Amino acid sequence: KAIVDGELVAIKKNTESPMPFQEVLRRRRKYDIRDVAEDIPVHIYLFDVLLSGGNTVLDKPYVDRRAELENIVDSGEKVKLVENRILDNTEDIETFRSQSISMGHEGLLAKDLDSTYRAGKREFAWMKLKAGVETLDFVVVGAFAGKGDRTGTFGSYLVAGRDEETGRLKTVSKVGSGFTDEDLENLTKFFEELRISDKPSDLDSEIEPDYWFKPKEVFEINYEEIQKSPKNVHTSGYGLRFPRYVKTRDDLDASSVDAIEDMESLFKKQDNRRNGEE
Repeated sequence: KAIVDGELVAIKKNTESPMPFQEVLRRRRKYDIRDVAEDIPVHIYLFDVLLSGGNTVLDKPYVDRRAELENIVDSGEKVKLVENRILDNTEDIETFRSQSISMGHEGLLAKDLDSTYRAGKREFAWMKLKAGVETLDFVVVGAFAGKGDRTGTFGSYLVAGRDEETGRLKTVSKVGSGFTDEDLENLTKFFEELRISDKPSDLDSEIEPDYWFKPKEVFEINYEEIQKSPKNVHTSGYGLRFPRYVKTRDDLDASSVDAIEDMESLFKKQDNRRNGEE
């Protein structure tokens, strides 16, 4: 008996390259399970072990846990061990990271060789090395009331891009990360002056925030990846995974925000990278 740690990854049938995590969620359904499983095959990638042969190995160093994982798991077509390399040269690490990203993965997870397994606490012993962060500029159209420590402020914001064909604004994301306490306080005071009672006339939105704003101010947002979104969620048809506030773009207005067509182009390039076409 063993308890192992890993990740379920959706795989493209024709290229064997990883797909976005949201594709795994499409398999969670009551009907047509076999058809969806055929269309969206999954592999299990294992990278750590917590218990082996009835004995806990949580307090053993990573190198020992990895050796035990390799001892108890036979990699096959569906169950695989994550590739493991011990590197101490920056150039070699960057090469490995680039190879991983070109294969469609998010990047690397670097682990201290002596680190124990602490569930939910990666700290500095485990560090993600992902692709360089990209940013997009979107206009702020609404906000949601803060809760808990954010009570009394606008806790998160609804942002939109512009459809070049129609000229209308369409929602792309809710953003609640990246703000300092000072940011939240200052932005709340600022956006109070832009509050309006109804949805902006040039905005298409299925989401109803707690507060609407005149679409004037622009946020620069970084993100992990662009995902397709049902239009009954975000009217642009796209959304951002792990969006994070970078700064307010005082040099831009609503007419200068990134277009939905730009998001579509970036989404296609992102997909091509996963397929090894770029």
